Amino acid sequence: MTGPLQVLSGTFNPPFRESNLLGKVDHQLGANAMLFYRYSYFANFLPATFGFGYSVYANKDYTRNHEVKLDFNTGNFTHSVRYSYLKF
Repeated sequence: MTGPLQVLSGTFNPPFRESNLLGKVDHQLGANAMLFYRYSYFANFLPATFGFGYSVYANKDYTRNHEVKLDFNTGNFTHSVRYSYLKF
């Protein structure tokens, strides 16, 4: 096969790394209440440049997230209380 895009064919291994973690716990507090907790962690690493001949720098992103939720019933109503903390 020949053509103008022949130089772009093939495989390569970019130095990209990514990690994901997710944990979740549900707990029934009683007949009318439920508690929920979730933790997630995300990390990636990719060498990048600003272009125009600048040197390569390491782009690193880390994200940590905590979530807590409480659902409960009183009479004919369902209530939900939520809290989330995200650090990027």
